[in-house]
Amino acid sequence: MAEYDDIIRIGTVSSVHPEKHRVRVRFADKDDLTSYELPMIVRGSLKNKMQHLPDPGEAVLCVFLPNGEEQGFCLGSFYSKADPPDSTDKEEYFLKIPGGVCISVHRTNRTIQMVDSYGSKMIWADGDITFKSARYINLNPDNDITLPDHINALFD
Repeated sequence: MAEYDDIIRIGTVSSVHPEKHRVRVRFADKDDLTSYELPMIVRGSLKNKMQHLPDPGEAVLCVFLPNGEEQGFCLGSFYSKADPPDSTDKEEYFLKIPGGVCISVHRTNRTIQMVDSYGSKMIWADGDITFKSARYINLNPDNDITLPDHINALFD
């Protein structure tokens, strides 16, 4: 029978494979053993899809099936004293991407806020939409806004 420390492990992401939504993880407590490619656990993969991969060097929690190290999953990353959360509001869904891009959705006051890396902002609150632009605001200027294929398919 496998021991719990062989089933549940904390490691560091060594490589990311976005085409498969998988990561490889290095385990310092196992003589720097590196895992096979592990699927990332996601909140949805059929109709409701969400994707996010940890960065190389990020600490993650992994779980392995008791029959060996070949079959397992990366459950995700976690906050620590060294990497605390940016928001402490339990009602806020918060996404921050390096470079200054930030999205906040607040469940209680029903607001949505988006900020880009230039400082432009969009805020949805109380039925109003407020724009603050670092440069210009263009509202469908020539009907030629190009979206990536994976987003454009949502509107077909």
